[in-house]
Amino acid sequence: MMKTKLSVAALLAMTSLSAEEITLDALSVTATKIATPTKEVSQSIGVVSKEDIENLPMQNITETFSKIPGVSAVSKNGGYDTRVFIRGSGVKARYGVRDIMVLRDGVPMTDPDSFTRFDFIDTQDIEQVEVTKGPGSIYASGSAGGTIQILSKSVFDEQQNRIRVGVGSFGAMQTHIRVGGQIDDNDFFSVTATHKESKNDWRYWNEFSSEQMSFKHGHIFSDDSTLETELSYSKADIQLPSSLTEAEFELYKNTGEVEDKTSSPWQHSGRYSEIVFLNSRYEKDFEGFTFKPQVYYNHWTHNHPVSFMINESPDNNVFGTDVAFEVPHELNSMQSMFLAGITARANLTRGEEKYTYGDVATADVPYGYKPGTYETITSTLSDTKGSLSATSESDTYLYGFYLQEKTQLTEDLSVDIMARLERAEMYIAGNEIIASDYSTVNYKAGRGGYGIDRNFLLSSYRLGTSYAVNDTTNAYATIGYSDQIPNESELKSNVFASWDIYVPELEASKSTNYELGLKHRDEKLFVDATVYYTTIKDDIVYIVDAVGRETYSSYQNAGEVEKKGFELQTEYNFVPSTKIGASYAYSDYQFKDALEYKYDGSSVDLSGKYLPLVPKNQYTLYTSYGKKEGVQASVESQTWGSYYTDNANTEKHEGFKFVTNVNLGYVTGGHRVNLFVNNLFDKQYAVAAKGEINDVLYTPAAPRSIMANYTYQF
Repeated sequence: MMKTKLSVAALLAMTSLSAEEITLDALSVTATKIATPTKEVSQSIGVVSKEDIENLPMQNITETFSKIPGVSAVSKNGGYDTRVFIRGSGVKARYGVRDIMVLRDGVPMTDPDSFTRFDFIDTQDIEQVEVTKGPGSIYASGSAGGTIQILSKSVFDEQQNRIRVGVGSFGAMQTHIRVGGQIDDNDFFSVTATHKESKNDWRYWNEFSSEQMSFKHGHIFSDDSTLETELSYSKADIQLPSSLTEAEFELYKNTGEVEDKTSSPWQHSGRYSEIVFLNSRYEKDFEGFTFKPQVYYNHWTHNHPVSFMINESPDNNVFGTDVAFEVPHELNSMQSMFLAGITARANLTRGEEKYTYGDVATADVPYGYKPGTYETITSTLSDTKGSLSATSESDTYLYGFYLQEKTQLTEDLSVDIMARLERAEMYIAGNEIIASDYSTVNYKAGRGGYGIDRNFLLSSYRLGTSYAVNDTTNAYATIGYSDQIPNESELKSNVFASWDIYVPELEASKSTNYELGLKHRDEKLFVDATVYYTTIKDDIVYIVDAVGRETYSSYQNAGEVEKKGFELQTEYNFVPSTKIGASYAYSDYQFKDALEYKYDGSSVDLSGKYLPLVPKNQYTLYTSYGKKEGVQASVESQTWGSYYTDNANTEKHEGFKFVTNVNLGYVTGGHRVNLFVNNLFDKQYAVAAKGEINDVLYTPAAPRSIMANYTYQF
């Protein structure tokens, strides 16, 4: 009676066996919605296993992506403010994760307009992380960059009960408990609670903390069908420190110190949220097919100070469902699988308000081009709210269907065909009372009421084939396509700008990916090698004050982007219990036929320019040693090559070399002790450098930090 869920959980656990046993290929449930060995998946996919996760502090999700080529993740303070880029997708966004679908146990963490919140993901409750790269996702049309699936620990797995405590540098602390088991022959439960915090006092305004609780229930019916339900609550607070100017960054590199406050006027950004999350999944085998419905609900609130404004969003509700049917069948006496499903989601926001900062320092500054002075904000003194500046509410609906056929044409050759079609409807209404004035760094009168009513028809498809060269090696080829919807902030910016000048309506961008790859798995050697070519048409580009100092910034569909790349990941178990590995990504991403409008109204032809924030060369070297019992150790070193900081390629950042993290551990019985040292050589470097008007802004990396964890598994 262990049923499909238990079988999948057991198979996933098998992937984390130590290197002294036979190495098995990891299972992916993300690429095709059907549990499939990654060697047989006809596209590029990275899997972070349970074993990998156990050897990480897991203070934030950023830690899990370092070995996956083509995936970059950065964080300002090591909390849940993670930004993730897959093959350059999302780098042009001014904040947050964009163009990537993030899911937890099949539930979208990403809004229909592609914004993602990581604040209610309990990183101590993660079993496995899967990343598929490029357009053509069975999970979402609007995910041109790829998909990240976070799988939590199964309620049916009684081997996951544990207590974990950790303390570290800069006031870091984590506590976690998971208790679960079998109530009776048919019912299972688990309860988890996690607390994480860090003072992060190497910088001003840099703390984060979170409290998370979860209850899961699993029931196996007499007909072997299963029902899994989770109810969770999260309270997450994070301070977001301001970036450094070039002069401030040079001081940091030379001294290792960051001044208490930077020259930015906005010293008190942050995000303080509460989230209630409900997810329920059912699975039943009928004669000839499997029925897999899922429903979910998410209620969240936040207080979110940013540049100029403090956002209050007290009433946000997400309702969603996904109903899938799996139909196994035979073709030429070979086992195949047909998958079909319908999906619907509603994101409803009510009572959203914006406020000015009520506690600021100001100064009088000469105009320079006319007599007199104007008042400018030199610094916020706290995140106290001032005057009401805007109100808004929005409804976003997404609904559609998907189809997939995984056909085994011969014993060695399989073909995957996937298509997804969705309609996105966005209704936004608001009243702008006070606006941001970037030219004076102060406030000005708002434009009044506005409304947005936009609909998008989004499609996604993928055609892939995998051929078993021999028992250990598969070659694959794939072509994928996805539309990418504009996000809410881009649509709002264009509405405001259109009151001054004509701004064309934004359309969805269109990404097409062509990819060839080779995958090898045996007891000693793991290899993933991929070459790809991606084009993005109608890519959305930010326009900086296109016609002068008094206008709003806006966005435009800017022509075409061309991406060419090569990715390699390899691991070798050269002696029992010991492996060495490396991952490498070469990224050649260029604009084609694109213009960027500048602050003074002039324009720059971006054709032939490289996308900013994407190193051409990026690699990770790592090694690990460990048995089920005894000493455990791992070392990982990352290098990012140089990259341009702006669209026009006027500035270039050097990147960083050999940033090294170390883990030393010991396991005996149910006891496990780990000592984690991040940035071992205490390098002063930037995790990101981004061009802004007349300057480059840097996000400094944390100094060397140490964390000690004790885990008792029972």
